[in-house]
Amino acid sequence: MEKRGELGLSDIIFIVLNVIFFAILLIFVVRAGNSTAIYEEMYAKKFALMIDSAKPGMVIHMNIEKLNEVAKKNHYNGKIVEIKEEESRVIVRLASGQGYSFQYFSKLSIKAEIAGDYLKIEVGEK
Repeated sequence: MEKRGELGLSDIIFIVLNVIFFAILLIFVVRAGNSTAIYEEMYAKKFALMIDSAKPGMVIHMNIEKLNEVAKKNHYNGKIVEIKEEESRVIVRLASGQGYSFQYFSKLSIKAEIAGDYLKIEVGEK
């Protein structure tokens, strides 16, 4: 029988697990609250839809000024938009970590480059 005021092993484990759970929840809320995850998802889908609707020979210019602002706010200096042609995947990263990845269906040749606040996507024949 436990005396009143003493913490048992099960009580300590319960407290530690609760602290870990709330820390993970707090990290998720902060990341979602600063809209980084929303912008990553929104722009990755937008780029993939543009690639899917593009025809060979098209050159698409997109303003990514907002993405640059969010990346600067997060102190991220890496590659913001990455198009992996061999996987047919668009990846948008606005903070260190995995970013958001979205697959497109087009089998055309895609070349992308960032120049300042613009993303230039060139679509060619495979």
